[in-house]
This record gives sequence, C-alpha cells and structure tokens, in this order.
Amino acid sequence: MSAADATLRRDIIDRALKAIGADRSVVRLDFTDQINSDNFEYADLLNARGKQKVEAVVEKDGSPLVYLSASTGNVDAGAALARTLGNRAETAILLDVQLNDSGVLAAEVWPCRLDAHTSTRLNLGKFADARSVLGDLQEGLWGTADNAYQEQALRNLLVGSVDVISQSFLDARGAESRDNERGHEVLALVGRALFTRFLLDRRILTEATAPTLFKLIGTEGEAAFATPAHAAATCAWLDQTFNGDFMPLPAHV
Repeated sequence: MSAADATLRRDIIDRALKAIGADRSVVRLDFTDQINSDNFEYADLLNARGKQKVEAVVEKDGSPLVYLSASTGNVDAGAALARTLGNRAETAILLDVQLNDSGVLAAEVWPCRLDAHTSTRLNLGKFADARSVLGDLQEGLWGTADNAYQEQALRNLLVGSVDVISQSFLDARGAESRDNERGHEVLALVGRALFTRFLLDRRILTEATAPTLFKLIGTEGEAAFATPAHAAATCAWLDQTFNGDFMPLPAHV
C-alpha cells in the first residue's frame, strides 16, 4: 500500500470515529504492524491478508464493540472480514467505511458472525445514523436476536462438531465402538482441528511452512480435515511439528 493510500484510509477512519462519537477507548491498528501493549489483544489482525483489514477497534469495558475498516469497495470482502471476525467469539459489529463520489461518509454495517451475509447501509453524514452505531449497540438493540450472541453460536458449533464426530466413529466402528469409551478421541480430534484453524488464521501454517501437506489439502488449507486422508496427514504434521503428546490420538484412529 502506498503512503498516499495509507494516509487516505487513516483520514477516513478518523472521520468515522468522530462521526459515531468514539472519542475514547479506541485501539488503532493502522499506525503500526508491530505488537505493543495497546494492540496485543488484536495481534491476529495486524498482518491480515489482502487489502480489507481492521484499522481501528472501539472498546467498551475492555471488549471490542465496533471494528472499523476502510472499504475497498467490494461488498463480498466486507462480508468475508465480518465472518473472519466472527471467529473471535465477540458480540460486535464491523463498520466498513467508505467515501462516496460526493464526499459523503457512508458505511456498511455487518454483524461479526460466522454466517454474516446481510449488512445495513448507514449514511455517517447524518447525525442520527452515525450516533445510532454506539447508542444502539450499548442498548443491545443492534441487529436482530439472531445476531446478538456470537459466543452462543460458536458453542453450538463446537458441540455440534463433537456430536458429528462421535456419530461418525459409531457408524464406522459399529458395535465395537459402543463397547469402548471414545470421548477422549473425539475431543482430541476436535481440539486438533481448532488448533489447526488457529495456525491457519495466523499464517503460521502455510504452503511455505508445510509444502508437502499443502500439496494434499490445497493451497488455502481449508480442507485440512475435509476427508480421512486429509485429517490423517494434518494430524501427522501436528505430531511431527509439536509435542507428540499434544492431544494424543491412538494409532487406530
């Protein structure tokens, strides 16, 4: 990104923060890509891939309330960023800000959810629209009941994952699996999948760091556990790279 582009994006974020009335409890991520005492809670956002990234965070009581990004003009990119932020398990929104052709500050507002597909359009040049961002959030009125608690959605996802894997074990092993306790194997496999997602999101596990694995699972790593062969290869890489006792799995799994 050029210096001129960086300056323009910062100016847009400055104007947006002023418009919504966020004059304190703001963490800026657009001034540095280095981790410090102010931004360490958002270290995973500092070196985000692509042009669409979080530039600032408005907090309340130490928790994120509003993420702000300078729009690239691509609605799909805004939705994708909101879904990525959904992985942080917080009840927050993404304010994707842009300057339209008339010089008016506008924003697409996305709930930070794994299933974020619908946004609300705001004109930040209108006082009522701009101040509704923090006002409605603090009153718990933003979005719908379905958007209220991403934490619960993630818990449901984890419980559902355990149920699906448990049932898969039962179906694959039949009566034999019912005679033995398989809970530790299920939890180990789910834990390995979550840890792999963590490594992928933070660009620790990449095509450069694990070329052999990525030849099998694909360039983005999204299919690391999509098939038994992929899961076996990913688990083998985890065993070779980290402590062999890390969420151990029996050889027959």
